[in-house]
Amino acid sequence: TAVALDATALVDFTAAVSLELIGDAVYAPGSGNFQLRVTLSDPSGPVDGGSLTYLPAFNGVTVDPETLTTDADGQAGFSATAIIPGAMDFSFELEGIEEPLNTSAELLGPAIAGSIQEAMSFAELVHPRIGVFAVQVFSGTPEILGEVEGSVPLDTTAENFAYILHLPFAPPSEYLFPIEGGVLLGYFPPALYNDTNDNGVWDEDEFICAVHGAPGALVYIAPDTTTEPPAVGWNFLSALEENPQLLDWDDVALLQDMAIVSAPVRVPEVGGPVTSTVTEALRVSFAVVDAPTFMDMANNGENPWVLLFDPLYSASLLDAAVVDGEFAGMTADPLVILDAATAEAWSLTQELGAGFPLTQLLILPFSYLDLDGNGMLSEGDALVGSLAPPYGATWNFSYMIDLPRILAFFSTDRLFMHAGWNWWASPVEYAIEQVIPNLPGFPTLQVDDDVPVDLVDIDFEVYAPDAADEDPPKAFGKFASGGAPNLVNITECTDCNLITVGDVLRVVEVLPDTTFVDWSEPIRIGNFN
Repeated sequence: TAVALDATALVDFTAAVSLELIGDAVYAPGSGNFQLRVTLSDPSGPVDGGSLTYLPAFNGVTVDPETLTTDADGQAGFSATAIIPGAMDFSFELEGIEEPLNTSAELLGPAIAGSIQEAMSFAELVHPRIGVFAVQVFSGTPEILGEVEGSVPLDTTAENFAYILHLPFAPPSEYLFPIEGGVLLGYFPPALYNDTNDNGVWDEDEFICAVHGAPGALVYIAPDTTTEPPAVGWNFLSALEENPQLLDWDDVALLQDMAIVSAPVRVPEVGGPVTSTVTEALRVSFAVVDAPTFMDMANNGENPWVLLFDPLYSASLLDAAVVDGEFAGMTADPLVILDAATAEAWSLTQELGAGFPLTQLLILPFSYLDLDGNGMLSEGDALVGSLAPPYGATWNFSYMIDLPRILAFFSTDRLFMHAGWNWWASPVEYAIEQVIPNLPGFPTLQVDDDVPVDLVDIDFEVYAPDAADEDPPKAFGKFASGGAPNLVNITECTDCNLITVGDVLRVVEVLPDTTFVDWSEPIRIGNFN
């Protein structure tokens, strides 16, 4: 609108622009294309017919078209292509106005989201964050290569844990590996971790608490030797296996759920039934002991339990009275009780497998008679018993000081090895020393240890002594106690003709393989054998 001025005057004209994203972004390797709408307004409302020209910036964003004319609503549409994600500044020149009009818009990578379930008791969460990790699983020993930028904090005050994060347009090229088919592939599972130092990124000494398993394995695909890969960019595969299926992004991107099954446990609250022929002055204690000394004494035929009476070799982590056949109490963190030098001296470092060292402390639960009534184990008190798992299982308690962080990616939906207190349950195993035929029936097996009397219908499996974890059993069936302490009578069997001396008889009546037990479960204490 033309305005006639009678004399020279200073005209103050105020205008502003704003941006909004419209529609879905389209991603190509290393870039994202976004549809945006700019709105031009002045104090009286939208400006119709405004002529805007985009002023290029040094942020890698290009727009098309660069010159826009607003409509009656003061709006005009354009596309923007970005090579790095983030909040981007946009500047426009309005025809007839000297100063540029500035605004910004977030041009982000593809989004993934999910819920997080608390699937273990007493999980320690310290400044928890969710990030996407580059994990090498295509050759050799699996390893964490690093975290892809873009992690977000987990709001632990929310009633239900959930997250949403945006991926970069492309991961670093060193996270991609050549595979069959002439493509480069990288595996990028989202995971929850403790950002202990609260610096906003994952550091190699920080523990991983949960990892997404299914549905969908998040991968990035780029061409290598082929010019026509089946897909490029971020995708979901049905599994990391030969001939996987490509999943529809919209079907699984917002279902990247996780279960917290590998978080540290520092101070679990424990309890359970206590069976004993004595009840007066009976107490239950958990102690951390000098594991190397304990093991040496046991291997030399000495009684290692005497270490419990010597503060130079043991320290109490719980001491609770037995009331009405039950005990209960809160444990202590041995890394708080012990100084760093003692914790290191008392620990054991063992290999779970090649490249997977575990450093842990030995925890001994036991019951005792508090004969002097001082509420603690002391000289003159009498040890009564220890763990009493059901037949077919062995229980071991340990405190994990350190373990490879990659182990969290091995079990995504089942409680697994973690920092802090661990309760391992493993099936009882016997070495088979003799196979005694009972034609036409099933054989009797002589084993290397005594078997309880009066056992019937006990499920078992037989494995070769060098069997791998994934190998199937050679034979399986049921057995009963035999006529001597080290004999078992097989009552039902499949493939018993394959059993040979040296094989391993595994009792699977209670559990089929090593399992980690939640600390909310009752701990049974019984008399020493």
